[in-house]
Amino acid sequence: MDEYVQQLLADLNAARRTGKTINRQSFTSLEEAMEELDYYFGLPDSQVLHEVLGISPEFFPPSDRLSPQQIQKINTGFEKCLHSWNIIVDLPKSFPSDKKYKLLISTLNRKVEILRYGYVHLEFCEQNIENCPLGPSYCSCLHYFKDLNYQFLDAEEEDEWC
Repeated sequence: MDEYVQQLLADLNAARRTGKTINRQSFTSLEEAMEELDYYFGLPDSQVLHEVLGISPEFFPPSDRLSPQQIQKINTGFEKCLHSWNIIVDLPKSFPSDKKYKLLISTLNRKVEILRYGYVHLEFCEQNIENCPLGPSYCSCLHYFKDLNYQFLDAEEEDEWC
């Protein structure tokens, strides 16, 4: 299985976006700068992530056939690949690696916008604690439901801000 994991990591590395990075000094003309602004403010088309990367969910072995170290290596390689496409996975740092592995693979079937500037955040919490794919102990909105200091503004308090 080690050889297969190494090949998968190589595939993830090959799927990283390459090309010149755009910064303020890279524009050669006003027209080029305007073109970049049009691209930035225009809404890019959504694409299925596995089509962008050229890696299908079927490429990934079941987590029960991998060691914890192999899962961690794949997770790291996958996140680096996504980051090169300006995609960030929003998961708690303490989230278990084996569950993270399964959620990362599930992202391959999602539609995403590929941006040149800024980042797309892939979230998993659906604000339903009972059915949250992160589970009740890792639900990212759990603190809103349990934090006694968190309160919605009522109409009178909103008027104070206007």
